[in-house]
Amino acid sequence: MANTPKSAELQADTAGIAPPVVSSSPSPSSPPSAISTTGTGVGNGAIPPMTLEELRAKFFEGAASKAKVLKMEWNGIEFDWHQPTIEEMQKAQDEEDQNFMVTLLIRHSYMHNSEQRLFTNDDYDMLVKMPLSGEFQVIVRQIGQTMDLKVEEKVKK
Repeated sequence: MANTPKSAELQADTAGIAPPVVSSSPSPSSPPSAISTTGTGVGNGAIPPMTLEELRAKFFEGAASKAKVLKMEWNGIEFDWHQPTIEEMQKAQDEEDQNFMVTLLIRHSYMHNSEQRLFTNDDYDMLVKMPLSGEFQVIVRQIGQTMDLKVEEKVKK
């Protein structure tokens, strides 16, 4: 194929490959409560239809519904940071005159392998007056990545 044009090479490489099947609506033969899906699943290539209840059960039982725990290090100490819930995030964002990331650090930092919180709300003033060290910035980035935040925007608040 050295002298063949690129488009001909592409056609030759993809010959015999069927395009993916995309279905935006349930098939007429599916029961109304079932969601019909097709795709490149295991076996015959079809993903079996699921009921709404099955989909919801999968959604809430998965790893995405469990909080992550990050092992962190700051100034030579190890501690755990527990990912907040959506509700806890909203409360932290709604607090006026509070640094969002410091608030998250206070509320979700725990002694390593323990359920004992590392900080209390009384530590807020001391934490915000600390120098903005590289170690603190690493922690802020780790927290932000865990929650898929745009950290730079939140730190400015």
